[in-house]
Amino acid sequence: MQNVLQNFSGGWKLQVRGKLTIRSDDADKLTLINRMKMAFSGSTYRFRAACWCLAVLVLIEILLRGTTFWFNGKYAYTIEMGSRPAQGSRVLYGQEGFGITHYSGFGEIATPYAGGSNNIVVMGNSYAEGLNVNDTDKFVSVAETILRRDGFDVDLRNIGRSGQTIVDQIYLAPYVIEQYHPLIVVIQATVRAFERTAEFVKGDSNQLVISNDGRILVRHQPEPDRDNAVRAIGEFFSILDYGRTRFKQIRSQALKSPGQNPDYAVASVYPVSKDIVMHKVLNKLREAFGSLDLVIVLIPPIPEVHNNRLTEPDFTQYQMIKQDLESIPNVHVVDPSAEFLISFRNHRPPSGFLNTIPGTGHVNAVGHQIIGENLAKILERLIK
Repeated sequence: MQNVLQNFSGGWKLQVRGKLTIRSDDADKLTLINRMKMAFSGSTYRFRAACWCLAVLVLIEILLRGTTFWFNGKYAYTIEMGSRPAQGSRVLYGQEGFGITHYSGFGEIATPYAGGSNNIVVMGNSYAEGLNVNDTDKFVSVAETILRRDGFDVDLRNIGRSGQTIVDQIYLAPYVIEQYHPLIVVIQATVRAFERTAEFVKGDSNQLVISNDGRILVRHQPEPDRDNAVRAIGEFFSILDYGRTRFKQIRSQALKSPGQNPDYAVASVYPVSKDIVMHKVLNKLREAFGSLDLVIVLIPPIPEVHNNRLTEPDFTQYQMIKQDLESIPNVHVVDPSAEFLISFRNHRPPSGFLNTIPGTGHVNAVGHQIIGENLAKILERLIK
């Protein structure tokens, strides 16, 4: 039986399924109808607003995956290395430059070749990780391709990671030697990486400290294992993983200052010059890798262009660190500064991308090619 609305003088009557009768006057009728309309209108508005929010999130997710950031894979964890992309993972990165990076092993970036008779391990920070360019354009891949072309049966194992400093390489030395049994170890570094270490700035998860008796020690703070349900969701949604990555970057900058510890002192309170600390850091780096040949890929200061004129940077600190490194036995330096300057003058800047200010930031494919060629020359000389 249908609902029947009957009007009568002075009011109205609503009969529901022939059983329930609701009566009201005209004022109540208008109030009820208006409330029904408002309730329906409010529900529709909330539903439409939710749909628009969902559409915006989906659009952001699509844009992130296609242009800015997309992690496709899983993370693995060890106490030494922390959380790293697992084998088979890949990262699309487009914040600065644009590149797709594949991982051939735990925290190891894929190179063109595998299965060589000797391993050469490459460590470093964001320049070695090279998310800004594709796998084959990274300087590690460039060097490996040249070596294979010239008949050297070696594998270059790239375990570079953004944010690392020299202290991280010092700490990881025993792990690298045990895991890879390398013929040679390559460490990519910038002047700032050495300076930050000598200034006792916290690296990826390690920091230099000075004990009360004056010894320089490496203090390790294990990165927590975040392989949980929250991370699993973040791995599926780029917007969450990108947000987590950005939060981690911001938080890491805020936590770079060392914590208070009565057993240790830091540069700001310990009466020792940075030059002395730097000398000790270099010696500690040499000691960490024993008798292995060390090749230091030293990223030079980048020239800048102002008002269509090339401004050469100050190379004073760069040259000092280079000379100190070359004075250490079995340490060899890759210095691409001259080729970088020539490339700039030939209107082929080795740094900068189409989505950044030209000639600034990380090295691009041109810069990676220059570094890779210089690295291959030194490695060929050492392997022979």
